[in-house]
Amino acid sequence: MKYIYIISDPNFYILREGFFAAFCGLIGILPTCEKYKLKPIIFPTILHYSKPEINYSMTPHYIELNYEPEQIDTIIGTDFYNDFKEQFTKGIFYETDDKIVIDFGELYKMVSGNDRYTDNPNFIEANQLFFKYYKISKIIMEKVNSFFPEKSHILGLHYRGSDKVTDKTQNPNTLSINDYLLIIEDYIVTKKMKNIFIATDSNYIMNYFQTLQDKYKLIVFTTNSNKFSDGQSPFINTNVDPLKLGEDCLLDSLLLSKCKCLLLTNSALSAWSKVFNPDLESYRICKFPFKWFPLGYIDTYKSDNKKIQKILDLIQN
Repeated sequence: MKYIYIISDPNFYILREGFFAAFCGLIGILPTCEKYKLKPIIFPTILHYSKPEINYSMTPHYIELNYEPEQIDTIIGTDFYNDFKEQFTKGIFYETDDKIVIDFGELYKMVSGNDRYTDNPNFIEANQLFFKYYKISKIIMEKVNSFFPEKSHILGLHYRGSDKVTDKTQNPNTLSINDYLLIIEDYIVTKKMKNIFIATDSNYIMNYFQTLQDKYKLIVFTTNSNKFSDGQSPFINTNVDPLKLGEDCLLDSLLLSKCKCLLLTNSALSAWSKVFNPDLESYRICKFPFKWFPLGYIDTYKSDNKKIQKILDLIQN
C-alpha cells in the first residue's frame, strides 16, 4: 500500500511570492483531488514565508491536512493515471515500491489551477473545498479565538501599504491617505460603528487613525504585525522572521473574516477573508484591473454621500 504525495520541490517550484497567492495555488489543485477522489499527502512549499530547514513547507506551521491520507495499491490503471499518463511516462509523476509522487507545479500547470476560480468564481465552493482538505494550525486558531470579545459589532479595515502603494499594475488609480480616511469616516458615521479592527502592513497609517479614534470615541483593535515603509517589499526584508511574517498575514486575514463588515484595499490577504467566511459583507475601495479570484470578485464600495462617491468614482473608474 502506498501514500500519494503531491510535492512541490523547492529546487524547482515554490508557490508564488505573496502568502495568499500561495493559498490560491492550493485551491487551484484541490478540484482535481476532488475529481479523482484523491486523499494525498500535500506538501506545498512557499519561499518568503518559510525556512530552508523545514524545506520551505507551509505545513504544519500554517495549515494541516483535515483528513487521514489514504493508501492505494497502485496508481496504474486509475482514471488519474490514464488522464496524466504523459507525465508518468516522462517521469514527472512517478510510482516507486513505497510511494506515488505527483509534482505540485506540473499538476497546477496541467489543470490550469490559476484559472479555476477566475473562470468559476464561487466563494462558498472555495470555502467548502479548502476546509475539506485543510484546517488552520492550532497555534494560529488559538490566537484568532482569543483576540476579539464575543459577538462584537466590528468594522474590519485592511490597508495594504508597503509595495502595493506604488504598484500601478494592481493599483492604477492612486488612493491618497486623506481620501482613504474620508471614505472610512463616511462608513463609520453612516453605519454608526464604534469598534474597528485595522489590519495593515503600513508603518504610518495608524497615526492617521488617531484623529478618527478620538473624534468618534472608537475602540480600535490591531495586531502586532510587522510594518514596512512605502515602496518596500516585505518579501526582501531579511530582518524579519519569515514565519512570523506569514503568521501576521494569516492572523490578520482570519480576524478580518470575523468582522461584521470589511472594507479593503487591493490585496489577496483581505480578499481571502471572504473565502474564510463567504457570508462576510465586504467591499473593495480601489479599482482592481484583473479578474483574479478572489480579489477581482469583491464588490466595490458605494456611498450615498455625493462627495464621497465622487472620490470613489475617481478611484474605481
